[in-house]
Amino acid sequence: MYSFGRKHRFNVLNNGFIEENFNRGLFAVFPNARCLVLEITVTEEQYQTMLESVELFLRRQEMYRYNIAGLLGYMLGIRLTPKDRFFCSQFVAYILGRTGLWPGVPELTKPMDFLRIQKRSIIFEGTVKQYKTLRALENESQRLSAKYKSVLSLMYLAAKIRETSRWLVRHEGGYLRCRLLWCKVANHIMASRQNAREAEPILRRNPR
Repeated sequence: MYSFGRKHRFNVLNNGFIEENFNRGLFAVFPNARCLVLEITVTEEQYQTMLESVELFLRRQEMYRYNIAGLLGYMLGIRLTPKDRFFCSQFVAYILGRTGLWPGVPELTKPMDFLRIQKRSIIFEGTVKQYKTLRALENESQRLSAKYKSVLSLMYLAAKIRETSRWLVRHEGGYLRCRLLWCKVANHIMASRQNAREAEPILRRNPR
């Protein structure tokens, strides 16, 4: 996950193009900060265009700085575009704009504007802490699926996810949208059931 921001937590002046991580930086300092995760449908060509654009930023990483002047201009409705300067939503709008997915002006784009994208869906809404918990559960479902390939272990995990989600809603507050996670778990379960059905006739013909 790439963005623009401070490279060190307590030094605002040391900023630029960074790789975000939910376990460190400001995300670690403010675990109860609200966040929204969007999923956007793209073509293979659009994906490759965005990938190449981000790779260009990575190769020139030391040249970029946070667009402080542009952020002030954005607050005043004035478009300011210093060379090699970006703020977070400006960077995302620029990358999406390269593919035609975002028609807006990057320097005047705020995060909530991305909700206007047509081919998008909200896959999570809640706190950073809640998102980290759900991602950990999702990773666990993939690990169990790859290791055991059994319906029983996945059914157990689904119950565990349901229990944890209810606990988060009850104790952490907020509203969770976990559709992506549940779809992946359901897909694992359905695939395991299908494999079991396909294997049953073979087991009957070849009993041990």
